[in-house]
Amino acid sequence: MGLPIDGPLLGYVGGIYPSDAEFMAAAFNQVLQARPDARFMLVGYFNRQIEPLIEPPGQVLRSGWVSNEQMMQYLSACDVCWLPLRNSGANRGRWPGKLNDYMSIGRPVVATAIGNLPDVIGRYGLGLTAPDNPAEFAQQTVRLLNDAALCAEFGRKARQAAENDFNWNHMTDQLEQLYRNMHTLR
Repeated sequence: MGLPIDGPLLGYVGGIYPSDAEFMAAAFNQVLQARPDARFMLVGYFNRQIEPLIEPPGQVLRSGWVSNEQMMQYLSACDVCWLPLRNSGANRGRWPGKLNDYMSIGRPVVATAIGNLPDVIGRYGLGLTAPDNPAEFAQQTVRLLNDAALCAEFGRKARQAAENDFNWNHMTDQLEQLYRNMHTLR
C-alpha cells in the first residue's frame, strides 16, 4: 500500500462533521506530543481539510477515493481506528457505520463515550472510550498504541463480534423477530 512502517498508524474512514474534525485534529496533536512517530490515515472520502490544524501536517495521510476492497486494506494497515465524536444530538442519536468496518477488519477502536458507544464497546471488548475531551481521547489512544497485547485482544474481540453478533444473518433474524413481536402487539 506504500504506507510508512516506522511508527503507529491511526485510521479513520469516511466523512466527518466540522466540530468532530476539529476534535479529531486537537486529539491527534495531543497524540503526537506523546508519540511523534504516529501518523493518521484518512481512508476514502474525507470532506474536511484538517492538515492545517495538525502540527506537523505531514503526519496526515489520505488515500482518496478507493474501492471497498482497498478501503479494507488501508484500514487493515492501521494499528488503531478512531471514532472522535463530539457530544452532540446528531452523534448521540446515531450508529456510526464505520464501527462496523473497524470490527470487520479486527482493529481496536478508541471512541468518544457518547450515545450507546460506551455500552457496545465495553460489552464486546472492542477498545477504549474517552470523554468528549481531546486530551483524554489522545490519552486512551496512546495507551493502546503502547500496549500491543491489549490492541491484539481488542482486535480479536472486534472481529469475533463482527462474525457473531453483528453479522447480517444475525441482525436480520433480530429485525424479523422485532417485526413479529410488533405484529402480535396489534
